[in-house]
Amino acid sequence: MPDHRSGERPRDADEPSLTPLFRRLGDDLRRLVRQEIDLARTELRANAQALSRNALLLCAGLAVGLLGLVVLFAFLLVGLGALLGNYWLSALLLGGLFFVVGAGIVLRSRLALRRTGVMPALARRSLEEDAAWLRREVQELERDLRR
Repeated sequence: MPDHRSGERPRDADEPSLTPLFRRLGDDLRRLVRQEIDLARTELRANAQALSRNALLLCAGLAVGLLGLVVLFAFLLVGLGALLGNYWLSALLLGGLFFVVGAGIVLRSRLALRRTGVMPALARRSLEEDAAWLRREVQELERDLRR
């Protein structure tokens, strides 16, 4: 029999026992963890798709920039070969155009890659909310046990 002087109180017959409460808490936690894993998996898949798309654009920009460099090298060769010929001006303009276009693509895709994070932000935020919920539930359970 509990000692009423120690602060313990007798349990009423209609009060639920702790075993079903802990079982339900465990089931809820398992379900929550599964849902969080599914959310993180979905978000990671979306991030991976965005990263691969932006990496492909980066490669395309680098290829176009490389083409511009090749044309600029051709310009130098032709320009030095025919010091005052008309065709060197067209090579300069074409090489400069390819280089500027490639640099623009590279810069744009680099910015997009930086914006696309790897960490699943929604899953992290949800986990933080779940941790706060779990802390509140444990505190409430502790309060209920003390009564």
